[in-house]
Amino acid sequence: YRSGLAARWPNSQVVFASKAFPSTAVQRVMVSEGLWIDVAGGGEIVTALAAGADPATLVLHGNAKTTEELRLAIDSGVGTVVIDNVDDIDRLEALLPPGRVQACLVRVIPGVQASTHAAHATGHEGSKFGLSPSAAREAIGRIEASDRLLMDGLHTHVGSQIMLAEELAAAVAPLAAIGQYPVYDLGGGLGARYTFSDHPPSLDDYLDALIGAAREHLPAQARILI
Repeated sequence: YRSGLAARWPNSQVVFASKAFPSTAVQRVMVSEGLWIDVAGGGEIVTALAAGADPATLVLHGNAKTTEELRLAIDSGVGTVVIDNVDDIDRLEALLPPGRVQACLVRVIPGVQASTHAAHATGHEGSKFGLSPSAAREAIGRIEASDRLLMDGLHTHVGSQIMLAEELAAAVAPLAAIGQYPVYDLGGGLGARYTFSDHPPSLDDYLDALIGAAREHLPAQARILI
């Protein structure tokens, strides 16, 4: 993942979605391999820090972050918080101490209907994860007007166990339509072969499709996370 992505887009970073296996031992391996850690909740922040992760390389996301988890993220120095709703903005502004600025990504629903199980799809219109493009623009305006939040870029996630690379790549253009930013987190979701009937794309096919879309739509100087 790391070498394949870097070969196609040098200003990039692979991030381990630790909810796939939230174990300090596994996170320690990922840290040693130069990956950042995506944390979904306070428990994963604690284990990632115990694994030796630099808190600046942690990306906190989730649509139901508790106030305690946001406080833990701030106190721990978590580098990036993904804004999933306006409530995240309200509470971050209230919790951040004077003089402290928190880098944020805004999670956008790209309107991509993935051909995966309904329970694994997160990028379709009406998804409970993230903000519609119009709501995302309003959230971005609030962040840009804040003296405690830094608008770093956009995040999206089409879903999990996706077998068609073009569905993952289809999320890039809707992000680009929101605006130009320093960072674009394009999520993950590449399928794995659990049964003989599963035929996921190869890693090369996935990266070719994703970065092909990025070259077409995103600023050349942007950093891409997957």
